[in-house]
Amino acid sequence: MMRDAVSIFPQYADILAECSLSGPIFVMGRSLGSSPALEVAVGFQKAISGLILDSGFADTYRLLERLGVNPRHLDASGRRAASNHEKMKKVMLPTLIIHGESDEIIPLSEGVALFEDQSCREKEILIIRRAGHNDLLILGIEYFDGIARFVRRVRRL
Repeated sequence: MMRDAVSIFPQYADILAECSLSGPIFVMGRSLGSSPALEVAVGFQKAISGLILDSGFADTYRLLERLGVNPRHLDASGRRAASNHEKMKKVMLPTLIIHGESDEIIPLSEGVALFEDQSCREKEILIIRRAGHNDLLILGIEYFDGIARFVRRVRRL
């Protein structure tokens, strides 16, 4: 997934140029997609205006344990390389973290950890009250408003 995202992103930028589409580019990843979104953000920071992570996770191995996979059977040397903690520390882009207060799959503490790992001063966290992992859009009227507000703010920077 991460390798694919990194190889696809430059092609996406080429397609935008071919279609005469310009303007700021925002990368967004939801849940498991937070990892490839972070990979793209780290590798293409100069081409991206902002990063949005929805229900993202900070620690890959903790996520695997919650999903019932025993990470001891995996190559431990890859733990730091697969860590969204480590990737987030390298991202110097304005970032919006969105997370459900009652997320039963990826706890809010993971979203907070990503927010705290973010080195850029231009960062924001939007916690959707009472929302779990898959009902953010239903319970969080502020979801799209938060994204729109973030994009407008970043465009003014």
